[in-house]
Amino acid sequence: MSTAGTTSASRVAAWWRVRASSSGLTVRPPNQQWKRAKLSDGFVTIESIRSGQVIDIPGSSTVEGTDVVQWPLTGNTNQQWKLLDVGSGRFKIVSRVTDKVLGIAAASTGQGATVEIQADTGHPSQHWMLSPV
Repeated sequence: MSTAGTTSASRVAAWWRVRASSSGLTVRPPNQQWKRAKLSDGFVTIESIRSGQVIDIPGSSTVEGTDVVQWPLTGNTNQQWKLLDVGSGRFKIVSRVTDKVLGIAAASTGQGATVEIQADTGHPSQHWMLSPV
């Protein structure tokens, strides 16, 4: 996942590209880096390294296809997620407020595709790999 901006309400997008450093190591730019903060009940918030804001469902919408954005941490349930292991090092990211998962709109493989909330179909476009940075 990536975010192009650092302002509130910037949309979250799928971004596959990584850059190679001069040492030959793969480096993910800061806009592709996220950290999770565990809450006491097993849910997490997911914070952009670049902006310091978290993944948010605007207005706690339950409408399928709602784009997720970054927003300052409020502690509300529309910013809380559960990571569920689906095997092979991949996870689905489930919203506390909607019970829907993060997925890539129309299962796109294009750069900058929109990340949205979707009913859980088990499709690979709803599975995310977490890599240490």
